[in-house]
Amino acid sequence: MVLSVSVGTIFAATPKSIGGGGSSTSYENGVSMLAGDILVTQDTSSSGITGHAAIVVSPGSIVHIKGPGYHPEIVTYNWWKLNYPRTLKVIRFNDATKAAKAGQWALNYKTNY
Repeated sequence: MVLSVSVGTIFAATPKSIGGGGSSTSYENGVSMLAGDILVTQDTSSSGITGHAAIVVSPGSIVHIKGPGYHPEIVTYNWWKLNYPRTLKVIRFNDATKAAKAGQWALNYKTNY
């Protein structure tokens, strides 16, 4: 079964720091991070796997899984950029309500596992 998803905005992800060294909460182009944004990188992990993705759960915070055998974890966007500097895309779905629900689901999944 193939799930077709209507994708809205796709744009390059370069962080824009907001105030006194805190977490990034918007991208360099001024677009605010929103729960449900999907970050995609082509960086290679320490285990040699090429490519990685994560989901924004709140502005400045994302959930990702390092790989098999790891549990989901919440990291800051600044951490993400230090570890995956070649982030290629941010994918934002047209339906903000469904995107926010996806971010909440990821946060709940992280909490439970």
